[in-house]
Amino acid sequence: MGLDIVDTFQMDRAGVAGPPTGAAGGGLSGTYPNPTVATNANLTGPITSTGNATAVASQTGTGTKFVMDTSPTLVTPVLGVASATTVNKVALTAPTTGSTLTVADGKTLTASNTLTLTGTDSSSVAFGTGGTIGGVGYAATGQVPGTATNDSATAGNVGEYVAATSNNSTATVTITIASPAVISWTAHGLTAGTGISFTTTGALPTGLTAGTGVYFVIPTGLTANTFEISATPFGAAVNTSGSQSGTHSGFSSITAASSGVWFNVNAIQLTAGDWDIFGAIHFGAAGTSASSWSASLSGTSATVSTLSDTISGSNGPSDVRASAVLSSVENLAAGRGRALLSGTTTIYLVGSVTYTGGAPAVWGYISARRMR
Repeated sequence: MGLDIVDTFQMDRAGVAGPPTGAAGGGLSGTYPNPTVATNANLTGPITSTGNATAVASQTGTGTKFVMDTSPTLVTPVLGVASATTVNKVALTAPTTGSTLTVADGKTLTASNTLTLTGTDSSSVAFGTGGTIGGVGYAATGQVPGTATNDSATAGNVGEYVAATSNNSTATVTITIASPAVISWTAHGLTAGTGISFTTTGALPTGLTAGTGVYFVIPTGLTANTFEISATPFGAAVNTSGSQSGTHSGFSSITAASSGVWFNVNAIQLTAGDWDIFGAIHFGAAGTSASSWSASLSGTSATVSTLSDTISGSNGPSDVRASAVLSSVENLAAGRGRALLSGTTTIYLVGSVTYTGGAPAVWGYISARRMR
């Protein structure tokens, strides 16, 4: 304990040692033969003592002090090899042998949702300025990484293709009087968003118009041989009532709207992502005199694309202007565009034709693809 105890011996005249006598010194006080420990022998600092009793105080900070609390507060400690299950409420799972987490100096790593990152060792992903996966902020140029599996696609696929195609085919159909009406068309091959029309030798059920009525296949109830329809692309199902007669025919084409008016031909629904979109329209009707006809990809129903539209790069309609009688099919590309979508969006294939005489029949296709 660092005590300096000095024993004093006195020799008698015969040279024989006797018990110490007199005043005690050093770390002792009082007189011999019964001195006591001096008061100034008590310890101070992180370890204190009073007489023979000692106590240890919890200490943090700099210097040679130490910590004995169960839950201490440490100021800028330096840890070497350490083990922990939770740090600042963040649970840590210890690897079997070891792992490395590195964040570059001055950088921030933020996870706002639960994520699982997988891939091949030593792979890396580089983003352009403002790059965001699953949104609209993609780099203008660069490589598109692919993996064996990806979002909502089956294993082995690295992309998605969506299309709505009408080909002017026709077939005898039956139509239920119900809410909603169900169309039966054997092996129709139609996809959601395809424009169709009907004719009849008698009368269609109430709710449907023969000839000029334009309808669109909807996803609900779509099978190989039956489907439901709406009056607008991906709209509410049509209900029928009343009675019907005669033989009904279905056409995977529509009748053009009034001369010079934009109308929907087909449409597709696209989920969030970076899409390349293509389209074309076919016009044809013997005896129809047309002075111009147009096709466009648009983010707005029955409206020509503009520079502020959802689709970039389509640059408005593709026009063919000529005075002609449509004795055969006229094909017109709607161009191509890129749509950066943050959520599910309907893209329309729209057309317009300026004509005299009977309204021409119109059909076409719109398709989109993306890598993900």
